[in-house]
Amino acid sequence: MKSSRTGHAVEAVLTSYDSTTNLGVLRNLARMGVPVTLLVPHPRTMVGWSRYPARKLACPDLNQAPDEFLRFLQSSGADRGHKAFLIPTGDAEALLMSRHRDALRDHYILSVPPLDVTDTLVNKRKFYRLLESLSVSYPVTHYPDGPTARQTIAAKMTYPFLLKPTYSHLFREAFRVKNRPIFGSGDWDAAAAGLVDANVEVMVQEIVPGDQIYMCALCMDGRSAPIAICGYDKVRQYVPDFGNGSLCRSHWRAGPIATAVEVLRAIGYRGIAEAEFKKDPRDGVYKLLEINARTTTQSALAAACGTNLEYLAYLDAIGAPTGESPSPTEGVVWIDEFRDPRSWIPAWAAGRLGLGDVLRSMRGKRIYAIAAWDDPLPFVIAAFRQASWLVKRVTRQLLRKPPAIPATGFH
Repeated sequence: MKSSRTGHAVEAVLTSYDSTTNLGVLRNLARMGVPVTLLVPHPRTMVGWSRYPARKLACPDLNQAPDEFLRFLQSSGADRGHKAFLIPTGDAEALLMSRHRDALRDHYILSVPPLDVTDTLVNKRKFYRLLESLSVSYPVTHYPDGPTARQTIAAKMTYPFLLKPTYSHLFREAFRVKNRPIFGSGDWDAAAAGLVDANVEVMVQEIVPGDQIYMCALCMDGRSAPIAICGYDKVRQYVPDFGNGSLCRSHWRAGPIATAVEVLRAIGYRGIAEAEFKKDPRDGVYKLLEINARTTTQSALAAACGTNLEYLAYLDAIGAPTGESPSPTEGVVWIDEFRDPRSWIPAWAAGRLGLGDVLRSMRGKRIYAIAAWDDPLPFVIAAFRQASWLVKRVTRQLLRKPPAIPATGFH
């Protein structure tokens, strides 16, 4: 979808958490003439340096003080005097908006479904039960309930397997990672010990072999019909094997896309969602791993393919015509310019990646997660932070005391 100079009367409101997701959503809306108010929980976020916000408001951190954040939304909405479009960029935001839809409707236009619908996607235990009822394929999953569950599950599973949270955002808040691979009994014991104090519900899931991961972002209207869809192959990810996409390429795969639409329609979903699949080489079936009830990290990719999902969700929410569903451009490459290079080294060391592979993966039209000619400061800030991190890491290595040389008995 091309940029528009036409302004819109209804403003959009989103948070400025320091992520490529929030930056992409901000740009996607503002470039189409939507005035965006940026809620700033932390004053030094990369997103806050963008030229695109119409205004910025300091706000409480939702992850640290959800009740205060909700009260802030209500009070700032009342001060505004007119309704604004409120869009979630994370699981915690999606749950809060769905849970308090009635309280927020006086001041906001929402594009989120009721709480039971959102929670069915965010709560992975409920999600896999839904897939079971719809006969949709997903990885073998067990739920460790009770004191002897670990031993029982370990006997059923083959190492390595994956320790996944029921609520991803709570697990990430506690452990700074989205999941944890378990390679043996030692990892299993260590993970169990860490979970005792965290009070985070988890599940155990097989690791589907292979490396063909497919994702699709969708915008569903009030009748749970797709307004627009953009699919892409997850070519590389960081952390390798279990992280977020660092290089993705747009491609239309009808099978998994149809499955994602089927699941969202079954629960009456409205708004933006992102589905992730992995193709199982043992049976050739795309196994559905998750569907996120929010905007996607690769939001800039969908917009570059002509399917600006955030803008279309905005138009649908305010009752404006969205037009015909656009066909996304094939072969557009999205690159996280800071995370992707960090994925090369372990892949090189494992013999799975060479320089030629890197160069071939970047062929075609490219869009970057942070860098943009019309909005350069976020990249400058991100580059400075990366350089500072690298200097600190190298300095720590240089200052580390060498291990003592053991006595050999020779003089």
